[in-house]
Amino acid sequence: ALIFAASGLTGFVGIEGDPGQGFVLTGMDFMLGAFASSDGSQRYTTIAATVDSANVVGIDGLTLNVTGLEVALNSKDLGSGTAINFSDSPIVSPVAGSSVSFEYEGELLNVIAAIEVAIGGLVEISGQFKISRTVETLFLDNTLSVSAELLTLSGTDLTGFIGLPGTDESDRAGLSFMGVNMGVAIARSAEENDTRSWVGVVGSAASATVVGLPADTFALSATDLFVHLNVASADGRVVDWSSTPVDLGAVPGTLILDHAGTLRAFVEVGATILLEVAGLVQLEGSFTFTLESETLVLADGTSIEADLFSLSASNLSGFVGIAPVDENESGLGIELSAVDVA
Repeated sequence: ALIFAASGLTGFVGIEGDPGQGFVLTGMDFMLGAFASSDGSQRYTTIAATVDSANVVGIDGLTLNVTGLEVALNSKDLGSGTAINFSDSPIVSPVAGSSVSFEYEGELLNVIAAIEVAIGGLVEISGQFKISRTVETLFLDNTLSVSAELLTLSGTDLTGFIGLPGTDESDRAGLSFMGVNMGVAIARSAEENDTRSWVGVVGSAASATVVGLPADTFALSATDLFVHLNVASADGRVVDWSSTPVDLGAVPGTLILDHAGTLRAFVEVGATILLEVAGLVQLEGSFTFTLESETLVLADGTSIEADLFSLSASNLSGFVGIAPVDENESGLGIELSAVDVA
């Protein structure tokens, strides 16, 4: 085995100057392991790294700050398809004071970091991000299991803005959002002669608001947003994520994918929405959109597979018509209060 390790690395990569342009790195602990069988037929690479901070500097209009970066890689041998299990005999960095070690049980890629990015006032996003790749045993809706390569991507507690910049935050126009948690899991069968793949999505947001437009012309905001998605493979089978829940979030327990396979393939999106349009439309309530696969029985007793669309609303209130000029007058139109539609 060949082990290369370092601790407390600090540095700069880029163009020197005052100020310089490039990438500043501080507080990096790193260990690289290269392993091979005695006959050289099997080869493995393992990496563990942590970085206190990594920042892009000196580029006008671009802010990119990364903190708390953690990288873990345990690659498999391409010939045998196996990876090293370090759980019984971990390897600790030989460098004094280093925080990294090899303790992985199987094939793994895991990257976690807090990221803040801003691009010319057009895009501003900050939050915790995670990318992970593992091999897992997944159970399908027919109770059969399959070995699958699982790639997950997620953002946790995201806050930001996308739109047109202004002189300050009060006069920019676009979409502002906060408290967003979103995770995607992409699974692909690792079994021979099996090309099936599946997708699962879970997400939520505390709020999303259109800002910067005249309040008396158009206003749109949403709170308590959620999205659930379970995509079937080509043969119609879906993953029963409830049998093997996946923790997608960079912060453990904040983003769990656990859709039940009994729900079949489905999409579900919902939110509490407030909409106002030039005084002609004022509407507030909770909406849920669902698209799911169902087996329907026809009048002649036969059954068919069908996509079932549904849209429901609850606790709707609002007004559609000509708004009053002042509060002492009555408008002309239709007023809604505590309406439920399913």
